[in-house]
Amino acid sequence: MELKLIHILGPVFATVAMFFYGKVMVDRSHGRQVNVFPTLILIAGALVFAFFTASGTLLDRICTVLLDIGVAMIIDSTYLARHKEHPKVFWVPGLLAVMLSLGIWGTAWAFGWKISGVSALFQGPTTHSNADIKTGEVLLELGPDDNISELEGLMEEYGATYKRAFPDVSMEEDGDLAQFYLVDVADDKVAAFLAAAQKDTENIDDAAGNLAVSLEPNPKSRDIPTNDLGGFVANDPAIGEQWWMDATSANQAHNLLRDAKPKRKAIVAIIDTGVDGGHEDLKSIFGKSPGNNDPHGHGTHCAGLAGATTNNGLGMASYNWEGRFVEIRGYQALGKSGQGTDYTVADAMIRAVEDGADVLSMSLGSNRPAPKVTREAVQYALRKGCIVVAAAGNDFGSDARNHSPVGIDGVIGVAAVGPDGRRTEFSNINTSLGMPIAAPGLDIYSTVPGGKYSPMSGTSMATPIVAGLVGVMRALKPDLDASSAWKILRDTGRDGPSVGETGKIIEPAAAISRLR
Repeated sequence: MELKLIHILGPVFATVAMFFYGKVMVDRSHGRQVNVFPTLILIAGALVFAFFTASGTLLDRICTVLLDIGVAMIIDSTYLARHKEHPKVFWVPGLLAVMLSLGIWGTAWAFGWKISGVSALFQGPTTHSNADIKTGEVLLELGPDDNISELEGLMEEYGATYKRAFPDVSMEEDGDLAQFYLVDVADDKVAAFLAAAQKDTENIDDAAGNLAVSLEPNPKSRDIPTNDLGGFVANDPAIGEQWWMDATSANQAHNLLRDAKPKRKAIVAIIDTGVDGGHEDLKSIFGKSPGNNDPHGHGTHCAGLAGATTNNGLGMASYNWEGRFVEIRGYQALGKSGQGTDYTVADAMIRAVEDGADVLSMSLGSNRPAPKVTREAVQYALRKGCIVVAAAGNDFGSDARNHSPVGIDGVIGVAAVGPDGRRTEFSNINTSLGMPIAAPGLDIYSTVPGGKYSPMSGTSMATPIVAGLVGVMRALKPDLDASSAWKILRDTGRDGPSVGETGKIIEPAAAISRLR
């Protein structure tokens, strides 16, 4: 049953039910014996029907019930008027119900609440809520032997335009990604277009709205714990602000790296809001890449943790000793508000892989299963020999398996721990994943745009710490793959108090020792 038919049947069912109730009132006024119970059952059935066939949130469903019963009472007040009863008994509460319903919807629209409201009356069936679909964009994946020209009729019907989503990926490289198209369609036709596309199983393998992806919501940082022990090998002046450097035995790792010779520099791609490549602690290790500025700040913070030049007498430290092991590149998947889409994330990943990235660091996501385009992009990266590291998410203990992109098989999923080694309250639980690991993620000091430094908290911070370490490992052993890298991290990691929720906590020196 289509949504339009449901919204027609709702008020019709309510009108019939209220008509019989009005008839009961007329019959009783003429002294007839009437059993009101069946009529009350009919009214209750109409209300239940309206509630459970309505779309949207609980508030939206309540508004639909109010609207249906209000319209029904106004219509049936004419029946009472014809029989010289009291029509106000129907039309006054009916008018109030309609006004209340429309008032709630109007307020919701004005304040941007997530309630689909009256707009649902004009839409066809869809597998996505309106709040999730990025207005006007749909991702289509054609079959391997299909051509976009076969969809000209569909495009013309909905006034849609299209372009290849990943034009640099050939059929020989990846027959799935090469067949993705990004379709623009009018806002009010997105749902109907999707429904029609999903029915065309002969030409279309997958059709989905281009949904929103965002930064992991970063919990507010507190006062930064400091390292008062001193005696650091690295001469970076702000290393005392980095509690996690002491917690992860930075001196042992730096001593190992000081004498180590990388086979080659590993490229760590920050898939984020971009990177301020001119930052004093990043410019010597930042490689040419499209995301060379950061209007938000989050990507630059992640970049410092993944590879800030260490032992350069400036700013902070990472595991990138003297910048000899890791090159950082920026790929802007998210805008200045920290928002992107499934397409922009997949596109940034593919561009990084095409540019030869060794490691993808992804401190972003959405609290839903990964769409096909993201799954395909991850598999493409893995086949090209890239290691994908992603944040477990900051949904306060949710299962990371239901989070994208970390829930995709083959991804190293990073949970966050505090100075005591326990899972931070905001971090998701990642032990349902195939490759879980943990790293510090609370009050983490790092680079921000404009040559500055600041603390942030989140699995967003734990992720580039792991990605940077994996980059160092890849520099020592260029043929290291994702599974082997994770097994080293797991086997050399330590058990924290929350190991059953986070996996092992990284021990960089021990991991590096395995590769020397």
